[in-house]
Amino acid sequence: MLTRLHHWLLLAALVAPAPSPATATDAVTDQPRIIDGDTIEVASERIRLHGIDAPERKQTCEWPDKTIPCGRLALLALMDLTAGAVVTCKTLEKERYGRWVAR
Repeated sequence: MLTRLHHWLLLAALVAPAPSPATATDAVTDQPRIIDGDTIEVASERIRLHGIDAPERKQTCEWPDKTIPCGRLALLALMDLTAGAVVTCKTLEKERYGRWVAR
């Protein structure tokens, strides 16, 4: 049988905020400048989007009878998704090229 104290402790555990991941540092917020399909610049920080691997800006894809500018299309798609938006990126870690990886 749970006592009133047990109820309060259980309630406190359920509503307490989850701890931040150990690798997370900060969040940056601003209008993004799109670099390519998986990289943006926010508040003067170069950021690679976590979990996305898009073609490089100048990369092309071959289709049976044509060459498709898939890197340019990825860039334009991200520009469309973020047009006029202010974004907040929670930084996770620095990658080998010195860019932040963020959500």
